[in-house]
Amino acid sequence: SSSAAAAAGGGGGGGGGGASGPLAATLALLGDADRRVRKAAVQALSGAARHAPGLLSRDLLAASLPSLYQQTVPDPSMVRVVDLGPFKHRIDDGLELRKAAVECLDVLLDAAVSSSSSAAASTSSPVPSSALGGGGLAALDVPSFAQRLAAGLDDHIDVKLPCLLLLPKLAKAATAAAAAAAAAAGASPCPAEEAS
Repeated sequence: SSSAAAAAGGGGGGGGGGASGPLAATLALLGDADRRVRKAAVQALSGAARHAPGLLSRDLLAASLPSLYQQTVPDPSMVRVVDLGPFKHRIDDGLELRKAAVECLDVLLDAAVSSSSSAAASTSSPVPSSALGGGGLAALDVPSFAQRLAAGLDDHIDVKLPCLLLLPKLAKAATAAAAAAAAAAGASPCPAEEAS
């Protein structure tokens, strides 16, 4: 824990000041050895994304997302088998952490979509345009995000179901973001239409 906190003190100071210092230190705990500490850090990221997305700078997200994505990977060392006589019961101590990580991905996606749509509409919104560093969906590293969701489809049902629900939500958001970017650039959303 102390090494993660020390790393956070050195790595999180450049981006934000004020409230992001303690938040950066907390998110650095995503790399802690104790799964309960990592789960608390995931829940802190989820809470920040839901209630104060403006605190999440693009740099802070870029530093935290790889560790968050790693929390969605099943760890065989956290699985134990309890012998109950004629039955063997498998207990996955990492399941709650993976569920929290996928829930955090859902919250981050909602914040990114809200950030993108509020920036596009440029109207007052409960989510400030500075949410997620102002990067919207681009702040999430969409290919890695989609890869972790797809991998979650092979996990326990408590992880598989949220991943299954998030994949179409991500596809819709990414499609809308691509169409908005094409419209902003003055390009036709469908290049084939220009040829005809």
